[in-house]
Amino acid sequence: QLQTRRRQQQTQSQKSWPYIRVPALSILPGLLCPHYDRIQSNGVPRMVDFNDMMLRHPKELGIGIDHYAALVVEGEDFRVLHVEGEKGSVTYDGIENDGDDHCDRSTHDVEGASDILGKGVPGVWIKYVDDHGMVQSKVCPKKGKVRDLLQRVKDPERDLVIDERVELCRVLN
Repeated sequence: QLQTRRRQQQTQSQKSWPYIRVPALSILPGLLCPHYDRIQSNGVPRMVDFNDMMLRHPKELGIGIDHYAALVVEGEDFRVLHVEGEKGSVTYDGIENDGDDHCDRSTHDVEGASDILGKGVPGVWIKYVDDHGMVQSKVCPKKGKVRDLLQRVKDPERDLVIDERVELCRVLN
C-alpha cells in the first residue's frame, strides 16, 4: 500500500509542474526550449507548454530545439545541425529549406502536436507572438547571421516578465 501511495504521489507531482522563465547563460536573448519535439513526464508535448510560455512573454523571441538538433553559434554566424536518421518535428511538405529563407510551416500548430512529433527531421523553430496575440512558428534556416534570429526587447524593465517562482526554485534546489 505504501508503494502504491508513493507511485500516486509521484504521478501527481509529475503532472502539476509549470514552466517558468529563468535567467540562463545570456548567449542569446529570449526563451529557449530544448527537446522541443519531446513529450514531457507530465504527458504534454514540450511545444505545447512552450507556446503557453511564449504567450506569457509576448515581447520575447522563442527558439525551440528538437532533441536530435543543435543550434551552433560561432561569432556572428549560426548553423543548425541534426543527427541523420533520427526523427524530429520539422517537415517541409516537399519544400527544401536551403537556409536562404524561413520555411513557413503553417500546419505546425500545437493543437496537432502529437500528429507531427517524430514524423520529420530534427530541427530548430523560431517562435514569436504576433500583433494579434497568436504564437507564430517558422523553421529556422540551416545557416545565417545571428542578428537575424534576435528580437531585441526595447524596454527590459517593462517588457521582460520575471517569474517570482524563480527564487522559490533556487531555495528548493
